[in-house]
Amino acid sequence: MALSDVAEDDDGQYVPIESEADRPKLDEYDEETIDKLLSAEVLLPKKDLQFFSRVVSRKRDANGSPIGKANANPILDTRIYQVEFPDGTISDYSANIIAEALYSQVDADGNHFLLLKEIISHKKDDTALSTTDEPFINNNGSRNPVK
Repeated sequence: MALSDVAEDDDGQYVPIESEADRPKLDEYDEETIDKLLSAEVLLPKKDLQFFSRVVSRKRDANGSPIGKANANPILDTRIYQVEFPDGTISDYSANIIAEALYSQVDADGNHFLLLKEIISHKKDDTALSTTDEPFINNNGSRNPVK
């Protein structure tokens, strides 16, 4: 226990600043507090296109209760989330769709990546560099040959 975690009592004894009794138990948190999908940014389909969207909340029924139940087995996870797209529209997606999209877009270190399908309508004008041009100087001042 570090000194920053304790306070000195009047009798010279060190006592924890926050006693075990004052700490909230895991059971005292609601399900959304520890929900890993909330606030996730994920590339999701909307019509025929894919957009980066953000999971904003769980979908709720008429009584205000979240729809669906979490399950360790993703096939049995029935939660429904509300997802906000860049244009401000909100759509409903199941936890399975969101999780599948997340896993397909993140590497083992948690970095995002996108797959490029193709480059279309590429054109080159007179201002573009060619391989015969002089080396260029990048932002940090080093000279790099054009490849």
